[in-house]
Amino acid sequence: AEYMGAQRPSGPGAATASPLVHSFEHSGCFINDVAWSPLHPAMFASVDCDGYLDVWNLNNNNEVPMSRLLVDDSAAINKCKWHSSGLHIATGNTNGKISIFDLNEQMSTPHSDEGTRFAHTIAELYSATAELRDVAECDTVPPR
Repeated sequence: AEYMGAQRPSGPGAATASPLVHSFEHSGCFINDVAWSPLHPAMFASVDCDGYLDVWNLNNNNEVPMSRLLVDDSAAINKCKWHSSGLHIATGNTNGKISIFDLNEQMSTPHSDEGTRFAHTIAELYSATAELRDVAECDTVPPR
């Protein structure tokens, strides 16, 4: 059975998928890794096959990353990992190179209301995605 365009897991011990909240389509190629900030509730990083590290803050914008850095134009970046402080990100590429980046402390340190703002952001994203699902379901219902 299909669930949100994907195969629904079945059988004993199968995990159940949650409804899609939002889909990010900024990169033109494969996204190889994604990691949430351990410090900021609305911030995550992603790396792609074109060699970019993107840092997103969903409380500010969910269409484009707040920062986009070309780490290596000759190799895909296949791994990213935040330091527990939330102030550094390490990346690894397909040539075996590891790079470590400092994030601007002002950018990566959350304000006191970031958690509340993030809950509101997620609710808005989920609502917009649910509306799109409803429209898609109406488009697939055959006329009577």
